[in-house]
Amino acid sequence: MFYMRTALINIKRYKSKSILNLLICIVLVVLLNLFIGSLESNRKQLANVSEAISIHSQISNLNGTQQTGLVIREPIVDAILQSKYITNPAISVVLTAGQGEFPKENLRAHMTIDAAGINNIEAISGISEQDVTLASGTSMNFLQSNTPTCLVEEGFLSENNWKIGQTITLSIYYDYMDQDYRYMMQQLATEEFYIAGSIMSMDGDYIPQVIVPFQWAREAFRENDIPFVANAASFNIKHPQQINEFKKEMKEELHLLEINPASDSSYAGNALVVNDETFILSASKIQNNIGILTGFLPFILLIIVFIGYITSFLLIQNRRGQYATMRSLGVSGRMCFVTFFMESMMIEVVGGTIGVFVSFLLTEQNRGILIITFAFFLLCYIFGTAGALGQLDRISVMKSLSQKD
Repeated sequence: MFYMRTALINIKRYKSKSILNLLICIVLVVLLNLFIGSLESNRKQLANVSEAISIHSQISNLNGTQQTGLVIREPIVDAILQSKYITNPAISVVLTAGQGEFPKENLRAHMTIDAAGINNIEAISGISEQDVTLASGTSMNFLQSNTPTCLVEEGFLSENNWKIGQTITLSIYYDYMDQDYRYMMQQLATEEFYIAGSIMSMDGDYIPQVIVPFQWAREAFRENDIPFVANAASFNIKHPQQINEFKKEMKEELHLLEINPASDSSYAGNALVVNDETFILSASKIQNNIGILTGFLPFILLIIVFIGYITSFLLIQNRRGQYATMRSLGVSGRMCFVTFFMESMMIEVVGGTIGVFVSFLLTEQNRGILIITFAFFLLCYIFGTAGALGQLDRISVMKSLSQKD
């Protein structure tokens, strides 16, 4: 209590110098808040860029000329579906179908329906959920199931006089080329399929006439002991900031290669196309700004320490007489230090508080940033003040008493 009362008396006695110190504190807090606010603003921009710019990737052949009609091995499909770095995977397998059940003779005459197994409507180029009309109580989640359910292209639905909610019998086959490049057709299943909805296709856009769930198709492959392959796969990166970790996983665990335009054309889906140019360009600029600001922050804090030291040191030099008088009256050096330190700290706390309020009016920063600014300022400025006050014991009492205050 004694120290606080003495500090208040000194503040009133040296009012002009106290006001000067107060103004310095206010200006420093405002400037520091602008600096830290700019750093935080860049970090928010980086987070917003990650949300606003999605990174789309897809499996391709090695020379990058083909993203559909590929042979994508099942381990790659599984890894895509299970990867923690991937969201919204869209995988498809091309199938052939015919109405009803028929003998194997003259299959080509019966297999007239273009079909596909997909797990996501975005696997069909140019189609979105808005283009799909579903039966009451049905959601697009059925595409992730293994139930015999299907979507039918609107024109094909009308042509066959089918209706949504109806059940139809389809024979599903898989077309492929064997090692001798002979065109082969393998039966997967003949089942009754529930028509869950229809798809409206735009002029010029090709879509399969019948779409079945991807998982149903995959299990049909397994039941017939047919090695499963997908024909197209695309997806988004869940967190664009983790793009490097994602690429590492794709390269080291799946052995997917970078596009090499000079390589021979093939149907093997063993390369990865990552459309990250826009994100990298935007994020790099912001990350550079963050790096520069973060690098300057220690220097800014050192400057505040230095200003706190210089300001307190100059003020002390003008109060040598007061210090000498206190020492001559028997006040210990420690008590003198605490008295001057308490005086400075009261001014700095008040100045910092006013500076925070002014900063809020000017920038409307959130409370967290203002608290961090105040804490950084107070810690650095008080550290500088303590360093200056540590020079008190070097003042000559006798010499100071012989001079005018």
